[in-house]
Amino acid sequence: LAFRSGEVVENEALETLLHTLRRTDPHVPYHIERFDRREANDLVEALLGPQLIEEPQRLEQLVALLYETTQGNPLFLTEALRALQERSAGIVEQAWQELLSLAEKRSAYPADELRADHLGLVKNPRVQEIILERLRRLPPPARNLLHLCAVIGRDFSLDLLEQIALADPTGDLVTALEILLQRNFLVERADDRIDFSHQIARQVAYEHMSVLQRRRLHLRVADALAASRRALEIPGEIAFHYRQSGSSANERIAQYSVLAGERLLHTYGFQQAVDYFNEALSLLATEHVDSVIWRRRALQGLGLAYESLFDPVGVTNTYRQLQHLARAQGDRRLLLTAYSHQTSMLSLLGQQRESNELLLELLDAFASTAMSDESTSAAQGALVLRDLFRRRQAIYRPDAQLGSEHWTAYQPPAATVSEPVEAILSALEPVHAVLPLFEYGWALLVQGQLPPAVRCLEAAVELARETDQPSVAGIAYHLLAVAARIGGDLEQCYRLNEQSLAMNRRLQGPAGELVSLWPRIGSGFA
Repeated sequence: LAFRSGEVVENEALETLLHTLRRTDPHVPYHIERFDRREANDLVEALLGPQLIEEPQRLEQLVALLYETTQGNPLFLTEALRALQERSAGIVEQAWQELLSLAEKRSAYPADELRADHLGLVKNPRVQEIILERLRRLPPPARNLLHLCAVIGRDFSLDLLEQIALADPTGDLVTALEILLQRNFLVERADDRIDFSHQIARQVAYEHMSVLQRRRLHLRVADALAASRRALEIPGEIAFHYRQSGSSANERIAQYSVLAGERLLHTYGFQQAVDYFNEALSLLATEHVDSVIWRRRALQGLGLAYESLFDPVGVTNTYRQLQHLARAQGDRRLLLTAYSHQTSMLSLLGQQRESNELLLELLDAFASTAMSDESTSAAQGALVLRDLFRRRQAIYRPDAQLGSEHWTAYQPPAATVSEPVEAILSALEPVHAVLPLFEYGWALLVQGQLPPAVRCLEAAVELARETDQPSVAGIAYHLLAVAARIGGDLEQCYRLNEQSLAMNRRLQGPAGELVSLWPRIGSGFA
C-alpha cells in the first residue's frame, strides 16, 4: 500500500483503512522522501545501467534531465524510467539519441512541461490517475482555484491571484488557497509568489478542464494582466492568454501582439518580432474594426525587424503594404517614411537600380499632388531625398570618354541641402530618420564633403542607438571610421571601427556577419 502522508487528512476512506490495519495486521511503514541527485543516479543505474554504465557522460546527462523534470519525486522518476524502457525496446539507439539530444539542450526548455511531455509523464495513466484522484477529493472552491492557477501558469504573484480570484463572488480565496498549500498542490515562494509543487500536477489539472472553462479563465487572466501596472512589460504574455480565450478576442490579440513585437525590437528579438507582427496583421485583416493605427504600427515594426535581419524580400513586401496604406489614408509623412526606408535598405543591400526607381516613384508621387505649403515637414524631407537621388546619379553614372590626352577639370559636388539633419528629423520620427540620415551621410562621404557627412552619420549613430537599430549603427560607425582615416586621424579611425564591431556583436546570424565584414577589414589595416 503506497500513499502520500498528506492524503490521510483529505481521504477519510484511507484513514479508516490504516486504522484497521494498525489494529489487525502486522505491518512496517516506510517513509520515502524525495530523492536527491545521488539517489536518482542510483535508481537510473539500477534500472538502465547495462546501457549506460560504459558511458558515464551519457548517464550524467540523463540523470540531470530526469531529476530536473521529476524534482526527485520517486513515483514520477520511476514512471519516467519505465516509459524510457518501453520506448527503447527494439529501437534502442534511436530512442537514446532523441532523449540525450533533449538532455544536452535542456537549458533551451525553461518550462518543465516540455520535458515532462517528452518523457511521457503527463500522459502516463498511473500518474494521471493519482493526480486526478487527489483533484476529485478537493472541495469545489479549492478545485476551482487550482484550475485558475493552472491557467495562470507557473510562479505567479499573490496580487495577481487575488485580483482574478476576488472577481468570483462564489469563492473563498483564503480558505481555498490554504487547502491547496496544505495538500501540497501549491507552494509559497519568496516575494509573495505562488508556484505549483510540480509542473505535472499543473498540466493534468489544466488538461482535464473543459474547453469552455479554459477559455473563460484565460480571458479573466488576460483582462487582469492588461489592467495591471506591468501590462506594457508583458504584452507577449497578455497576447498568449487572449489567444487561448478564443476568436472573440482577436482584436485584443492583435493589439498586444503589436506591443509584444515592438518590445522585442528593443531586445534584439527580431525573428520573434516578425512572428508577432505577422500574427497581428493576419488578425487585423479579418476584423471589421477601425484598425488603421494598429496596422500602421504593425507594418512599421515589421519593416524594422526585416531591416535588422537584412531580409530584402521582407523589407520590400512590408514597405509596399505601408505605401498602399499611406496612399489610402492620404498620409504624406507615412508615405515618405515607407519609401525612405525601402530605398535606403535596397541601396544598403546593393540593389541600386531598384532603389533609384523607388526614389523616382516617390518624387513623382509628391510632384503629382498639390502642395499648399512647400515648407511643410514632408516637403523638407523630400528635398533631401531629391538631393540624394541626384548624388546617386553622379556617383553611379558611367565614366565619360576622355576627349583628349588631358584630364578633365575636377567638378566639385553641389552644396548640400541646408541643415539636412534637421530637415529629415522634421519629416520623420527619430526611429524612421536613421536610414535616410545614414544614406545621405554616405553619399556626402563618397563625394568628399566630410564635415556634413560626419554630422549626418553621427546623427544616424545616435538615433540608431536610441531606437535599437544595431545593424545601421554598426555600419555608420564604420563610415565614420573611414572619414577619420581620410582626415588622417588613425587613432580615431581604429576606435570607431572597434565600436562598430562591438555593436555588430549584438547581432546573430547572417546579418551580424554581413555588417561586420568591412569593420573587420578596416581594423586589420588600421
